[in-house]
Amino acid sequence: MDKRNNDFDFDFRPLGLAIKKARKAQGVTREQLAEIIDYNPRHL
Repeated sequence: MDKRNNDFDFDFRPLGLAIKKARKAQGVTREQLAEIIDYNPRHL
């Protein structure tokens, strides 16, 4: 198990859904967005 301190109480789902909605509205795939922001698409 990950030993990092994960004691924060924040739900990231609404943020992820907002990103997904905006991305789809622009017709951008996860892979395209990941390339634009230089981030792994698995983490989007």
